[in-house]
Amino acid sequence: MNAEKILAALAGNASYSFEFDVTAGIVENDIIGKSGINYTKKAGLSSPCLFNDLISRFFGEEIKCRFLNNSRKKSVSSEYLLNLYLSGETRYEVNVFYPETNSYYRNLYFLYEDENSGHIFAYVISREITEVENAIFTSSGEKKNREQVDREVFYKNMLDAQASGILAYSYPGYQIIAANAETLRMFGLNSIDELKSNLREIVENTYYPSPITVEKLKSLRTMDASVDYDCILNKGTENERTVIAKTRIIYSPHGKRIIYTTYVDASEMQALKTVVENAESGNRAKSDFLFNMSHDLYTPMNAVIGYAELIETHWDDRVSAKKYLAKLMDSSKFLMFLLNNAIELASLESGKEKIKESLANAESFNDMLDAIIEKAMQERNLHFSRTVNVEHTNVMCDSMKLRVVFLNILSNSL
Repeated sequence: MNAEKILAALAGNASYSFEFDVTAGIVENDIIGKSGINYTKKAGLSSPCLFNDLISRFFGEEIKCRFLNNSRKKSVSSEYLLNLYLSGETRYEVNVFYPETNSYYRNLYFLYEDENSGHIFAYVISREITEVENAIFTSSGEKKNREQVDREVFYKNMLDAQASGILAYSYPGYQIIAANAETLRMFGLNSIDELKSNLREIVENTYYPSPITVEKLKSLRTMDASVDYDCILNKGTENERTVIAKTRIIYSPHGKRIIYTTYVDASEMQALKTVVENAESGNRAKSDFLFNMSHDLYTPMNAVIGYAELIETHWDDRVSAKKYLAKLMDSSKFLMFLLNNAIELASLESGKEKIKESLANAESFNDMLDAIIEKAMQERNLHFSRTVNVEHTNVMCDSMKLRVVFLNILSNSL
């Protein structure tokens, strides 16, 4: 079978096909798809037209198609195709996603030289591969939808961006459901695989200063509850970390019992606390503050856990999930601020600590507090409202320190 017959056979099963003069960069005829769509007209052009203009319309603001990740990163153009042929290539392939129809296509460019004109031509065949692209097989043989895989990657990136560690595993079985980058750092591990191999040993070797904590955690094997506690990871090693943690029981969509823990690394805070506790009685106020610091952290930590659970509940609702992710990020940032503020406490004695003023918007001042306190309010069936009445919307203040004051008032009221 010669080349023309092969191309004819491929074109017969194509979504659309056309031929164009690469040397001149011109598409002579309209591109008519199998569905009857005139692609030149759809791009707002008429034949003959420049091939580069046609591509720009489809991948620009007009139609907004995009190349898939496994395609070459260079845009298709007549110049690129011409250079490709001159370098010895006669076939070029690019995969494309069309958001308008939620479809994937594989575009094949067959390049050849016309004996009469001496111009380089391209015969283009486009075939729909939506079913193939949507079918993704995991290493275990499980078939997943591409959208599902993309969503999992998206949420993993969000979890890795959190300042607190997150670990979820099934019990019994110790099968990891989720673990973020901060958890691996605190445990001194390099990968999820390393955590999977050592999870049971890590859990059993965690040191708990209070013996009551061990009994409370053991009760979670049979009871649905939550436990707030302090613990030490990697005790006696170079990577020893003092951690404030909260563990509770949740259930997977399939009914599996999941042990879900959020960790906050308080090692630097603990070191400062130890120094202050051994200082003169005149510094007792700082020691008391640090001793109670873990209590102050539980309110934003509970917000982090609460919104993480809401994300899990609304996994398929992207709008709601993004809203809860934004609130989760706000709570995490505030949590990190509290920790940094505790570490900076030592500078008060030398008078180095200063008010850090910046321009803030009074109307949006309490957005971060809302994100932290809202979940706790809902759980207690409480309603909270406020009225902001200021002469000037933009004010100079140390907004984070003021938020600490308001958070203490609100959390004590709760």
